[in-house]
Amino acid sequence: MKLRGFLFFIPILGFCQELIVSEIIHKGNTLTKDYIIAREIQHHVGEPLDSTIAVEDRNRLINLGIFADVNWRAIPLDNKNVRLEYEILENTKFYGGRFFGGPSPSYDEETGWSFGGGGAFKNFRGRNEQLGGGIMLGGRNTFGISYFNPWITGDHVSLKADVAKVMFHHP
Repeated sequence: MKLRGFLFFIPILGFCQELIVSEIIHKGNTLTKDYIIAREIQHHVGEPLDSTIAVEDRNRLINLGIFADVNWRAIPLDNKNVRLEYEILENTKFYGGRFFGGPSPSYDEETGWSFGGGGAFKNFRGRNEQLGGGIMLGGRNTFGISYFNPWITGDHVSLKADVAKVMFHHP
């Protein structure tokens, strides 16, 4: 009878130990700058390991839209310390990964056919910026250039700029 109670409490005692995060590292990024990843990680060194915060950090990194996958793990060190490691898999494909776009034909009864194309670079300069553009020639001659930076000042202040020549006829 006493042995059953002892075996019941062993797992509980194991889960009660606080593992302290002594180091946070990330690896796998080749294009993205380190500070882009570090600003999304909210877990702090010296605090107990909290898997909820680690999962939220992982979700924040994935929601940037510039990584194919992000995983985290806690690597045990000495004396109840752990290294929190985020493994990042970047989109290495150019077309469909970092660049998306294509041709864009258009027809209007007043002006006729127009042909062109456009596209956008995701994670431009490795800083989670987006740079896009497009051009249309033929019946309508239009163009556009776009730039977006979600953290221009370093604290959720974003900048979006568009320059374009377009034709609109409103009735």
